[in-house]
Amino acid sequence: MIMDREERRAAAREGILAAAHRQVAEGGCASASVVAVAARAGVAAGSLYRHFDSRAELLAVVLGDALRAEHALLAREAARDALTPPERLEAWVRTAVARRLAAPTLAHALLAEPVDEEVERARRREVLAATTALAELLAAGAASGAWPAADHLLQAVAISGAVQAATVGPLAGVGGVPDPEAVAAKLVAVAAGAVGVARRP
Repeated sequence: MIMDREERRAAAREGILAAAHRQVAEGGCASASVVAVAARAGVAAGSLYRHFDSRAELLAVVLGDALRAEHALLAREAARDALTPPERLEAWVRTAVARRLAAPTLAHALLAEPVDEEVERARRREVLAATTALAELLAAGAASGAWPAADHLLQAVAISGAVQAATVGPLAGVGGVPDPEAVAAKLVAVAAGAVGVARRP
């Protein structure tokens, strides 16, 4: 099949985005220079500017896409059939912990690494959307009687913050190499306490 000009342009853009994502996953945002990304994509450095006005724009798209994918995965895990509201919250926490501890460089790049303001705006936008989705999960649990009604957005901020602090950044791994199961179990208890329900045995 022969691609037309627009299809070739779209394929080239996707190739650059994929290369940038791999670079960020391996070395963080700081490692994703135009030269490094172009080399991974197999294109000339100058050709990146045919698709993105700047390195910051490229990274904003990469982080935005990656965060949306991560948050969609958390939502899918929490929405599985036959789960009770406490189990949905537990699935959300456990999935977040597992994903972040399995890929710490990528998690740090997505959530905590210092970046340009344009990239930070994209990060904040996606984190807010994910926190709002978690708040909706908490509100649904309250509506079902699983825990008391409250300021669910504030609860979601607290739960998300606890998970991030324990898995990403300077506090992750305090006391040694993190054990994903132990970290997840403790954070599930924190989340249960935050919404006012005793954790099931």
